[in-house]
Amino acid sequence: YLAEDTRLGRKLALKLLPAQFTQDADRVKRFEQEARAASALNHPNILTIYEIGRHEGSHYIATEYVEGETLRRLLEAGNLSLSDALELTIQAASALQAAHQAGIVHRDIKPENIMRRPDGYVKLLDFGLAKLTQVEADTKDLNDEAVTQSLLLTQPGLVMGTIAYMSPEQARGQRVDQRTDLFSLGVVLYEMVCGKRPFNGATHSDVIAALLREEPRRISQHLPNAPVELEQVLTKLLAKDREARYATAQELIADLKRIKARLDVAQDDVSTQTLKRSSTEQMSFETNVGGQDVFATNVTKAAAATAANAPAMPTAPTASVTKAPPVVRPKTFAMAVGAVLLLVAGLFGSFFYINRQQTIDTIAVLPFYSSDNKLAPLSEGLTEEVINAVSDLPDLSVIARNSVAKYKAQDTDPVTVGEQLNVQAVMTGEVSQLGAETIVQIELTDAKTRRRIWGKSFNRKLNALYELQSEIVSGLAQKLNLKLNEATSQQIAQQKTQNGEAYRLYLEGRAYYNQGTAEALHKADELFEKAFGLDNTYAAAAAGCAACHAYGADQEPPEKVMPKARTVAQVALKGDPNSADAHLTLARVALRYDWDFKEAERLIKRAIELEPKNAATHQRFAEFLALMGRHQEASTAIYQARKLDPRSLPINADIGTLSYFAADYDHATEHFQQALKLDEDYADAHTGLGLTYEQQKRFAEAVNEFLEARKLLREDAAYVTGLQNAFAKQGTQGFWKQELAHLQDEAKERYIPATTFAALHTRLGDVEAAFKSLQLALKEKDGGLIDLNVTPVFSALRKDARFSALLEQIGLKR
Repeated sequence: YLAEDTRLGRKLALKLLPAQFTQDADRVKRFEQEARAASALNHPNILTIYEIGRHEGSHYIATEYVEGETLRRLLEAGNLSLSDALELTIQAASALQAAHQAGIVHRDIKPENIMRRPDGYVKLLDFGLAKLTQVEADTKDLNDEAVTQSLLLTQPGLVMGTIAYMSPEQARGQRVDQRTDLFSLGVVLYEMVCGKRPFNGATHSDVIAALLREEPRRISQHLPNAPVELEQVLTKLLAKDREARYATAQELIADLKRIKARLDVAQDDVSTQTLKRSSTEQMSFETNVGGQDVFATNVTKAAAATAANAPAMPTAPTASVTKAPPVVRPKTFAMAVGAVLLLVAGLFGSFFYINRQQTIDTIAVLPFYSSDNKLAPLSEGLTEEVINAVSDLPDLSVIARNSVAKYKAQDTDPVTVGEQLNVQAVMTGEVSQLGAETIVQIELTDAKTRRRIWGKSFNRKLNALYELQSEIVSGLAQKLNLKLNEATSQQIAQQKTQNGEAYRLYLEGRAYYNQGTAEALHKADELFEKAFGLDNTYAAAAAGCAACHAYGADQEPPEKVMPKARTVAQVALKGDPNSADAHLTLARVALRYDWDFKEAERLIKRAIELEPKNAATHQRFAEFLALMGRHQEASTAIYQARKLDPRSLPINADIGTLSYFAADYDHATEHFQQALKLDEDYADAHTGLGLTYEQQKRFAEAVNEFLEARKLLREDAAYVTGLQNAFAKQGTQGFWKQELAHLQDEAKERYIPATTFAALHTRLGDVEAAFKSLQLALKEKDGGLIDLNVTPVFSALRKDARFSALLEQIGLKR
């Protein structure tokens, strides 16, 4: 069923399990365990399992909703090419590799469980479901005939598809492993290439007999001039002895990619011709099987009935392949007309399919590379500018900066990036300096075929550097045939400054700003100020200055920096009334300094109107809603942010933070751990996980996370060691006392919010000291006061009348 998750506002698929599969409690338990294991798999080619459960006696699974067609329907339509078949198999094998590495065997690979989305992405479905339908009889020592009779007689309702794609060891009821899935995938690949399955028969028992005893026909019998290497791959996949098959899916992927790469380069008739079923070789049992009488069929009779006149595929590991001429049979006039009509339909279907696939509507712009460290900030800033500008193009979805940041300074395979980010094309760039000229080399690559779609070198002197962004974006739009209206065209052509040096300084400032540390923010502020000094109409530079002040570049009390941030942001808005960055800075001032929550919400919503595709803007809105205690709305906003930037570390970690604010510690733990799967060195996720463990009374684990975060932030080694020793000697009290002493020393040199000290005093049980710090925070207009209502650390103070009075003073309600 197509369903909707009303909490998160997303579509999902809801599958109800038939009652006959859920009567055995042990089998249901095993199924749930396997489904949970599958739900932990994080791979773009594996269907995501959201939830399993039971409602009013019915067991259900809630999964990702995938739009597209199953491979069965694609086979029936008959418009797959050999290149398509290889690509489908590669993606399915990639999903299996991830599952096998996690110790999970699918057990039910078949075309019905493979789906292709309209964008060409493949999803493998129904992990865990095969466990319920699998026959587990101990038939290890039975002969082939007894195995078949046992299998059929004990399961009269067994799905035909399962039989047709199972491995010999499955048919015998023996132990299965990852090579079992590879055999089944081989059956699927053979069917795509040849238009029929390798093991056929008039009845179920005939199919099993062929599976156990016969070798399939060579694929050249069905596809003349088929690549010899593909014949070898299928021979290895369909080996009856599992020891002769591929050991891992990765080995299979490597071979298939080599074959596909050669075919794509050749672009000959073999790679592009449409694969379809032979009209004279349909499998009879597809329409004839339906009654109980088929289960009485004897294996020997089935073997005798199997049509095996054509030469068989060699038994693995034989590699030599002899091409056999195609078999020509007499055809009636009606059959000939039908064949012509099918050919015409196939050609038209292939034409429209190929043209649809050439439409690029999802891309990733990877961090531009420079071998010159002096150019690194310029390269990073230019990358962000291009991403932001490309995001404004119509009919094009662009992965946000946070999701591509991990590919910085990597020689990354575009196919790998395409798989990980779920995009059709990847843009890369290299920045270099030659005398007085800056050279930017751009390439756009197909993320499936590695085909170069577009490439261009831009040479600009310093005084014309500002032209780069618009020229890159214009070139991309033209190559992708994007239809731009007049407003969009003008927006692309518009130059925010015509001072090349100011533009360079601004780009470098963005690179430092994105690092987020106090030191980097201070450096960014200097660069933005210099850029604005060279061009006092440069609104983006002014907005950058304002943001640096609002987020702590000065390391001074709020009463000194927040009015400055407001003034500079207003200057930016005079130069550009549509500056989303300036609106967000003013929103931060309104929220954390003026305590004007209505104005803060208005400003954030205006920023979203100005940049609806900006994931960070939706993230800011989610944080605001959570601080206001509007947790349901916050959840909707943060998932919208993640939809726009699915691999963003800050956004994925923020989902955990919002769960932490809502006292939903199990989900907070889950989401912080998911963020760490994206990058185990992300300090903020370690800190968030530590805070969550603290509320769960898992103090040793909490301290470990806090220490790991400090190491990743490159805190002083002696300080970290001191915290570690304090915990070892005095537990959590010792740890927080050591932290308090360290920050009190730090406060002599730089501003540290009073709310930070209030939290430490609260942890140590010193209520009076905590309220003293909170009164100081109120006097300083400490922005951290806004967090009081939702931060669990302050729970111990909430029954005190002074706490309620404090909330009223800043306009918050309990």
